Amino acid sequence: MAEIRNRSSSSQPSGSSARSEADIELRKQASAADTVPVVGWRQDIFAISLLLLLYTLQGVPMGIASAVPFLMQKKNLRDSDQGKFSFASWPFSLKLLWAPLVDSLYHSRFGRRKTWIVPAQLAIGALLLWAAPHIDVWLGEGGGVDVPVEVGTLTMLFFAFFFLAATQDIAVDGLALTILSPANKELGATCNTIGQSFGYLISSTGFLALYSPEFCNAYLRPAAAFDETHGLVTLGGFMLFWGWVFLASTLWVALLSRGDEHMPLRGSLGTLLRDAYEEMWLVLRLPAVRSMALALLTCRAALGVFGSATSLRITQAGMPKEHLAIMVSVAQVLGMGVQLYVSGRFLTTGAAGEEAKPLHIFARLYPARLLMGLVALTLVTVVGAHRGSSGGLPYWLYAVVTLSILVQVAVQETGFVAIMAFFNRVADPSIGGTYMTMLNTIANLGAAWPNTAALFLIDAMHHTRPCSCEPPATAGALQALAMPWQALGKSIGKVFGVAVAAPCKCKPEVLIDGYTATCMLSLLVGVAWFVLVRPRLFALQALPPSAWLARRVSV
Repeated sequence: MAEIRNRSSSSQPSGSSARSEADIELRKQASAADTVPVVGWRQDIFAISLLLLLYTLQGVPMGIASAVPFLMQKKNLRDSDQGKFSFASWPFSLKLLWAPLVDSLYHSRFGRRKTWIVPAQLAIGALLLWAAPHIDVWLGEGGGVDVPVEVGTLTMLFFAFFFLAATQDIAVDGLALTILSPANKELGATCNTIGQSFGYLISSTGFLALYSPEFCNAYLRPAAAFDETHGLVTLGGFMLFWGWVFLASTLWVALLSRGDEHMPLRGSLGTLLRDAYEEMWLVLRLPAVRSMALALLTCRAALGVFGSATSLRITQAGMPKEHLAIMVSVAQVLGMGVQLYVSGRFLTTGAAGEEAKPLHIFARLYPARLLMGLVALTLVTVVGAHRGSSGGLPYWLYAVVTLSILVQVAVQETGFVAIMAFFNRVADPSIGGTYMTMLNTIANLGAAWPNTAALFLIDAMHHTRPCSCEPPATAGALQALAMPWQALGKSIGKVFGVAVAAPCKCKPEVLIDGYTATCMLSLLVGVAWFVLVRPRLFALQALPPSAWLARRVSV
């Protein structure tokens, strides 16, 4: 790492005296990190275990939220309704607004990070227990297709879940910077990705498998207990279980965790918040951060449609969602292995002292992500062509879909852990929670808006021609008045054996498929992004550590 040049204290903003000496010491440790001898990860085994637990719990509400669109899909909702629900995940893209509060306000005896981690997790557990008896009703479960889904209620509920998980994430990101030894600091990125992936796996694909009657009958139930309409769990029962898990695990974290910071507050809360926001503003004004923000906010513009709509479309095309859940679960296990391999092989300093280059890895993987998007579009078309064939989908098609998911997850997780490793390397530990949260927030916003925009764009670009037997739109009121008499006529006809004309069952002709059109437009955008932004990423990787510090301190 390049040496950090000194800066006189007179150039620091006013109010910086309220910063604790412990924060200054953290920055000194960061600047001298390359002088620390390399040690094994075993010396940090407790810290790694704690971080894995916290990040796993963080992934649970996110995984449950990702399963909800599949349940909503049964009600034939529009893509724009799915887009409205996608707003629930936006707190992770907005958490920068309250990150300085989490980083600055705490109870010194209880711990700087536990002050926020414990209440946030208790609130998630309590909210899971409260919502469990109501969630199936809000989803319209137990009724027909015409039973409405309370999209607004579901969006607000999961918005609250994501807000609490985002608050916990701010504190855990800060904890990772101080609880790990300097030589193992970048393992925080691995704990983040593996923990969140595992929590997402067991609460998303795990739930969908246990919810599906087909999966349960095929793999879990004895023949005498087959049930063609219900799986082993409902969403309400699943949330009830995780509510108690959250409460129990939070008690363990509160009583047994160690390694938190306990220095007393220096100055008033107002002064601390002012200092935090001032320093955050100084960081945001750095040319390196602005350049990185531009790349992060635009890199997913071409990938949003593949992340938000492809799974829904492939199940709509004919792939059973329980089978897709098995494929995704296998792929996510592989993804965790990929994260471990990439962290050890490419994201640590080698024996010869060569420094890892995470942004190079991220940039070089981008064409592969675009290619996998094209493969996903092709597979949706192929699955749709085999829909309704006798014997179901052919085995070779399952193998191809599984292989494509495995490759996609491996590429995606490699890029994600590379970005997280870069954040851990450049983050200033003196404002650890705020700095990490700022970078993660920008990355999350860059992932959130394309997902939401893609769902609305699919709806806007989808055009159909009404079928010939549909009545004109102006006849809607007259048709409603005639419906009772039509039903009476059918009943009389059945009694006297008179044939009655069957209702129109034709489907509108699709002129422009919104999903296909959005995918093709996204691929063109992706190629343009790669050509324009790839050199910027390489230049950011070459910057010295001093370029990422808001103010430099004499060491």
